[in-house]
Amino acid sequence: MVDIIGYIALCLALIAMMSTNIRTLRWIHLISCMFYLTYGIITKANPVAAGAILFGIIHVYHLYKLNTVNK
Repeated sequence: MVDIIGYIALCLALIAMMSTNIRTLRWIHLISCMFYLTYGIITKANPVAAGAILFGIIHVYHLYKLNTVNK
């Protein structure tokens, strides 16, 4: 049952990589990171959780830049 969370995260990451719009890519991958973080915490896979946090921070930073520069 827990593996389903990991597979959802993987599918979302793959969908994000197929996106041609950078904003959409970052939003979908940010959601994917939340699933990876949940999966990493539940399975006690600290590298997965740490990677999800780092990717999430990067995506939030770039989304912030996209929203402030384009206004």
